[in-house]
Amino acid sequence: MLLLALVAGVVSFIMARLIPTLPLAVTATAIITDLLFLIYFMCSVAFRGHADPHLAEAYLLIPIVFTIVTAPLVGLSSLGIGRIANRYFYARADGDDSVDTRTLTQ
Repeated sequence: MLLLALVAGVVSFIMARLIPTLPLAVTATAIITDLLFLIYFMCSVAFRGHADPHLAEAYLLIPIVFTIVTAPLVGLSSLGIGRIANRYFYARADGDDSVDTRTLTQ
């Protein structure tokens, strides 16, 4: 699960840099992360030799179950890292927001 959260975080950070709106970046992250793991599972099933021909059919259910079980982890980590990256990359250029302007005018 930590590996999945790490991959989702890295992809989310990259998507937040490329896409300035947070909902689109989170959606793209979820899709790309799930596709990366689905491709990994499909390649591991396709290139593995099987003695039983029905075993490959059972292995094809693993990506579906994996995607459903890990959907909350991918969604929440994408949202969290995406918000952090969005604030990092698209911070206001006004300067320091911690300065109180009322004290400067008095």
